[in-house]
Amino acid sequence: MRKVTINAPKWSDVINEKFLPLLKCEDRHLIMYGSRASSKSYFAAELILDRCLSWKNYTCVCIRQEVSKNADSTFKLLCKTIERNNLTGLFSITHSPNMRIRCENGNEILFRGMDNIENIKSLVNVSNIYFEEEVPTTEQDFETVALTMRGKSAKFLQIIYTINPTIPDHQNHWFWKRWFDGESEMSFRKTIRIDIGEEVIEESATVHHSTYLDNRWCDKGTYNALQMLKLKDPYVYSTQALGRWAAKTPKGRFWKLFDLAKNVVPRCEYDEDLPLHLSFDFNKNPGMHVGVYQIDGKQVRQVNELALKNPNNRTTDACEVIKKLYKNHTSGVYIYGDPNGYKEDSSTAKGYNNFAIIFDMLKTMRPQDRTIRKAPPVAKSGEWLNEIFFSKLDGIEVLIPETCSESLADFLYTQEAPDGTILKPKILDKEENIRYEKWGHFSDLFRYLMVSAFSSEFNKYKNPSSGPISMGNIARKNSW
Repeated sequence: MRKVTINAPKWSDVINEKFLPLLKCEDRHLIMYGSRASSKSYFAAELILDRCLSWKNYTCVCIRQEVSKNADSTFKLLCKTIERNNLTGLFSITHSPNMRIRCENGNEILFRGMDNIENIKSLVNVSNIYFEEEVPTTEQDFETVALTMRGKSAKFLQIIYTINPTIPDHQNHWFWKRWFDGESEMSFRKTIRIDIGEEVIEESATVHHSTYLDNRWCDKGTYNALQMLKLKDPYVYSTQALGRWAAKTPKGRFWKLFDLAKNVVPRCEYDEDLPLHLSFDFNKNPGMHVGVYQIDGKQVRQVNELALKNPNNRTTDACEVIKKLYKNHTSGVYIYGDPNGYKEDSSTAKGYNNFAIIFDMLKTMRPQDRTIRKAPPVAKSGEWLNEIFFSKLDGIEVLIPETCSESLADFLYTQEAPDGTILKPKILDKEENIRYEKWGHFSDLFRYLMVSAFSSEFNKYKNPSSGPISMGNIARKNSW
């Protein structure tokens, strides 16, 4: 075999920054999910070709539900990636009877379909399995395929997935239940443990979320098409553009007049010349929530969100993150939040509470107090804010960026209770064996901010002037 020197480009030149940390991932499962056009498949192609060139005795199997689907997806993409990187002289490509890409060093990439699982079971010395767009329908089929990955000479064995979160009835699908059930963060690392008699088997997965906003090569046509999904319905927009698992739009939404076309923008850029408006919601589980907003006249723009998960979910943790993110901010800070934050914390000195911690830790930013001592009526404040979403009542406009995905999900999926308040069912975290409220946290901190920042407008809405006496009132008077 001849010795070949490859002048490979820098990783940062061929993949998007969002994916750079994944180059070091050695977990058995690398799960990349998200919106269309996020470039996750392009990253997978670059990663597989790099391993094909540099590993010894390497075999990767690319799998679709039907083997023929590989022709216009995985096979075509890998061939184009070889061409784009000027590597055609190092690979031989076979189209039939079976698609195959073979490197001069003996490594190869094979293509199979779940429609002929026996053709997968017969493979040996497999280092990587790559599921593109689809995962096996049943867990039994998945385990059968996974058993083919037993290459003894590989640096490590890994199953790679690039999927869009569009599995029908996903909450009852084995794949979602295995890796996503109970997780509140978009990207995370998870280890599952299975007891087999006296032995405990562990498998780890790195789960990585991305959207088209992470793709610096996303073309204008695709960008516009994904933006246009706002005009369809929240489910299509959530799965295809936001790249998140979503149920069909629930009936009885609390934010029933929140409009994707009116109220959602791709980004809201931080303006160093405007004050920061920080609103806090204090919870141990699923974590501490902070909304970061800026108000320009009567336009309210969310510029960031913090969803700090246990064990980094204390008020002090949130303040440290804020100080780091906005260490150079000198244009003023306003503090809002849950009135329960004034309750004394038994773990601290007497008289010390969450808001005392906030004002102390952020004192160099000279925060001004706009907290409220009594929570606003949920139904009435929700009704008022829904009217603002719909008609820009009193000239107030609210813009939520797609980059604040947790806040956006809250506006889309928080439901209304029969009494007009927010419905907050609890879900079970199986790993921690605790129950917590999944939705409503960003909704609450948003309400605290708005009723304080626009207190006169809210009070006018709550207590409209009586105006002229109606004929109905006159008739009632006469009846007495």
